[in-house]
Amino acid sequence: MAIEFIQSKCVKCGRCAQVCPCGVIGMKDGQMAAIREKNCMGCRHCFGVCPAGAIVFDGEIPVPASAAKLPDPEEVLALMERRYSCREYKNEPISPDKLAMLRRVLDCSPTGCNSRGCKYAILATPEETGKFRDELYERLAALPPDVVKADATLRTLAIMRRRGGDPILRGAPGVVVACYEATAATGYVDAVIGLSKFETMAQALGLGTCWCGFLANSSGTLWPGLPAELGLGANLTTAYAMLFGEKAFGYARPCR
Repeated sequence: MAIEFIQSKCVKCGRCAQVCPCGVIGMKDGQMAAIREKNCMGCRHCFGVCPAGAIVFDGEIPVPASAAKLPDPEEVLALMERRYSCREYKNEPISPDKLAMLRRVLDCSPTGCNSRGCKYAILATPEETGKFRDELYERLAALPPDVVKADATLRTLAIMRRRGGDPILRGAPGVVVACYEATAATGYVDAVIGLSKFETMAQALGLGTCWCGFLANSSGTLWPGLPAELGLGANLTTAYAMLFGEKAFGYARPCR
């Protein structure tokens, strides 16, 4: 991480030093400076808090500050109260504009120690998800009976699959799989937080969502190399997954 100070702009308010969680910034020869730069974890709070735009972080020149329009608290509460697990979807792809917003949410989701140790694979068309769905059930059918019998989740899935339908993906046109690096300080928690942020934005965009516990709880046996096959790389662990897509119909009132 490289932190530079434009001393001609600095008003010496000290906010950058105050918000730094690692004690990186302080006074040196009467000016603000990065005094323990090797300790920087890249949270960029100094960059964000500076009222004068006097901090250059990794070469990025700060743009003039602008006030963000925040949603009304009542609107946020209504969004939370009307959230439900959607298991009925339209068989159509998610629009590029909505996908772009959802990806932005994942990009800015917080992680412990700013490790950025999470990666997400998004399948967002009926074709992509259909291929993924077929592979899941082929793998389920190929498992030895004694392995299925010994695992409650796999046993339930096998029974539901024999009865017909799609017990894992529920016919959803979209699925996001969250994975984390083994070295991430709080990898599993970070991944779940990311999906929670993703769900909130998806709901705000009018999409339905459902936490896919069947996939999360069975992936270790059903598809141990899933992160690599999704193009996320090796040495990753599947944390959880979420279904999403355009709702087949809405609900008239909150479920709770």
